[in-house]
Amino acid sequence: MQKSILILGAHGMLGQEMVKCFQKDDNYDVLAWDKEECDLANEKELSEKITQAWPDIIINCAAYNAVDLCETDEQEWQRALMLNVQVPEKIAKIARELQTTFVHFSTDYVFGGQRPRNKHSRAEGCCGSGCAGCVYYGPEETIEYFDYREDDIPKPLSKYGISKLEGEEKVEKNCTAYYIIRVARLFGLPAKSKLGKKSFFDVIAQKAKNGEKLTIVEDEIANFTYAPDVAKEVHYMLSLDEDKAQYGVYHFVNENPASWYEASKILLKYLEIDRKQITPILSESLKRPAPRPSSSALINKKWRPLRPYEEALKEYIQENK
Repeated sequence: MQKSILILGAHGMLGQEMVKCFQKDDNYDVLAWDKEECDLANEKELSEKITQAWPDIIINCAAYNAVDLCETDEQEWQRALMLNVQVPEKIAKIARELQTTFVHFSTDYVFGGQRPRNKHSRAEGCCGSGCAGCVYYGPEETIEYFDYREDDIPKPLSKYGISKLEGEEKVEKNCTAYYIIRVARLFGLPAKSKLGKKSFFDVIAQKAKNGEKLTIVEDEIANFTYAPDVAKEVHYMLSLDEDKAQYGVYHFVNENPASWYEASKILLKYLEIDRKQITPILSESLKRPAPRPSSSALINKKWRPLRPYEEALKEYIQENK
């Protein structure tokens, strides 16, 4: 018997991958909604349409992620609260009433980098035979960074991070059958949505191909996350019995945390572009409105590890030349 699955934010970078993944499986009847199908800001419309559809599963890929804008602009902050707090809260209540499973996405920015530093090998997990990690990091070189388990206490630095944490808390309070999945530095095909942004890798690739000289932050370390990999893991998770995939908070990120600068070097290697086009800088030199953690690396303690981001990035480049 088919299960009905409702995907909100279906035209976003993550949402479109969810739609593609679940549409390949005949066990699911997929409802793909974006702003044209449902105005999430309209609480009455949201409630009526979801109740009428009565899906077995709701996956919420809609979110606000303009980190700097909402830090200083009150109107943008209210928009962040609406999409990241009020909408998840409402969906959680609806899911509870309908006895529906709710999948909601959050971010590494709920953490602020306050844990003691742990030492990790940059090449940890590498194959040792010349992959990107081995080539650029070296098997003996170490890097110090904060990393967080699913049960570590969040302490966001920015208003954006605060909004995402409040959204998590609303889901936990108002729904019992939920999965909160934290991702970080998402990349993949650009969103179909008019408001969608290109990923960091796509922006850097385009500028590098145009011959631009680039300065890139080297002192912020986190995981990168390939959108199709997240979709596959969510699909697998929902195929399991509850005792094998218990409700709660999970981290779905690709392995090998890196700085923006380190990841850019990997990108340019795959594109066969001279790395001299990029220069490392410190984050404080950008004077951005919103503070960022120096490290917000996530550990997948409750779930199987995802492949290294270098492998996923190479696949993405090869498939979308």
